[in-house]
Amino acid sequence: MGSWVLLAGLAGLSRRRRG
Repeated sequence: MGSWVLLAGLAGLSRRRRG
């Protein structure tokens, strides 16, 4: 109950780290 949340968090972190 929170797989999309993990995906969104990972994507956000990756995006934030990239830029």
